[in-house]
Amino acid sequence: MKSPYHSLRDLHYRLKVRLLDAIRYSSSARELIGLLHALRARITRDPVRRLIADLQAYRFSSNSTIRSRSIRSFRAHAEDGIWTEERVGWERYADQLAVPTLTRSVILKAPGPDGEKGVILITFEYNWLRLLAGIHDIARFQKEYDIILSTSSSPSNYTMLGLALSVLDGTIYVQACNYKEIDEIENLHPRLKCLPMLPCDWIDPRFSQPRARSDRDVDILMVAGWAPVKRQWQFYDALSRMPPELRIVMIGQAEGHFDIGHARREAQVFGVRQQIAFYQSLPIDQVAEYQGRAKVSIILSRREGCCVAVTESFFANTPVGLLEDAHIGPLAYINESTGVLLDRRRDLAPQLLRFLERSDTFAARRWAEAHVSCDVSYLKLNEILCEDARRSGRNWTRNILTPCWRPHPTIRYHEGAKDLVACYANLHERYPQLFPADLMEQSYR
Repeated sequence: MKSPYHSLRDLHYRLKVRLLDAIRYSSSARELIGLLHALRARITRDPVRRLIADLQAYRFSSNSTIRSRSIRSFRAHAEDGIWTEERVGWERYADQLAVPTLTRSVILKAPGPDGEKGVILITFEYNWLRLLAGIHDIARFQKEYDIILSTSSSPSNYTMLGLALSVLDGTIYVQACNYKEIDEIENLHPRLKCLPMLPCDWIDPRFSQPRARSDRDVDILMVAGWAPVKRQWQFYDALSRMPPELRIVMIGQAEGHFDIGHARREAQVFGVRQQIAFYQSLPIDQVAEYQGRAKVSIILSRREGCCVAVTESFFANTPVGLLEDAHIGPLAYINESTGVLLDRRRDLAPQLLRFLERSDTFAARRWAEAHVSCDVSYLKLNEILCEDARRSGRNWTRNILTPCWRPHPTIRYHEGAKDLVACYANLHERYPQLFPADLMEQSYR
């Protein structure tokens, strides 16, 4: 039995978590931040601070006047040398720049004869920076490759998009994390072209082995890092009012001091009655196994990028619950086949129990195979690149290879990898720090 001191301490923690959560996701607070950045952009004389303030105002504010003004100011400097000369926004990735080699990036097509371009997919903004700052002859590289920049968050990092516009010529392909942000990215500059798929749309169905409904031994699964953005606290709060015999599994990654120990302590503070099975940093195969064993899966983030765990669950034929007002890319995929939308303003406990009761009425995998598999996304991307090449008068005689996320981009089943051996060797010879000798081995497993 807890002492009054510990009970008061737990109550204080719960109130603090709720308050910080309300402030973090307050639309009024976002508008105020946007307004402050807009004012800073008007009064500062430093051109770098002005650029950053304009982009932050554009990111946070929904006011049309502020956004129009920010775009005009940004475009006036979008293609000049300030982005590289002053290293605008680079400090955020100082630790990653200490290691100059590309990671989580794959070549989808090798360059061909007669000016036929190859294709390279670069994921995570620190890899964009490594590429854009690490190649001394970027104009030559761009003549050889179409570059696809895949974002890792939403809103996106607009300073890195500014760097790309200043360094690269022509159309810049961007893979956004949220369909709602596509217009905002493309409105930033006419050379930015977003692709009609999200980073979570590259799952290979053959890696998922869903169990029959009668064999599923996990009631609710949450696959989410332990950082506060994932909002496990609301799940714990709901579990405190749900049957203690429920079988709950939580799989996460550490982020700073937010680790598995913190997750366990927070569950206790919120009065969880179930014996939760916590796991940290599991290999992707084990994560997939739990996704195939779960009756339902939930993600309670209110704002994040493109949560790959959502579409992974679909292919495990596990329906997913998301918050109905969340800014999260795959929210667009929740329908009568794939899952439910949860109302965070009401008690989640009865909503989750109703979700569990009808978990066998969904057909998430069937829907996902038809709409968001790597095969479907491959066809979309290949068609776009082919049409753009031919519209520009360039050759297109070979298609791209098919990437899949496992859990980062790879080319599945060594498909066509032999064609790229010479390509990777050439890039390693020209840019040995950026393209390490084993990059191909990392990317094609």
